[in-house]
Amino acid sequence: MIDIKGRGRMGIRETKQAKIWVRVREGKTPEEAATERRNKVLKRINSAGYSREDVPLRNVRSTWGW
Repeated sequence: MIDIKGRGRMGIRETKQAKIWVRVREGKTPEEAATERRNKVLKRINSAGYSREDVPLRNVRSTWGW
């Protein structure tokens, strides 16, 4: 759109617009999701003292072929 000014000058008038979209859905709050992720990661961590002694050894023979 042309913006007419004095003394033969003109400019371009810009109309600024903004749109925002909001999606509302059911689910967990961010805090609940973070707690669940943290618990899931902590489940996968094995402590240094954890060992399975009820499993037989595999590949018992030595890897040296001399």
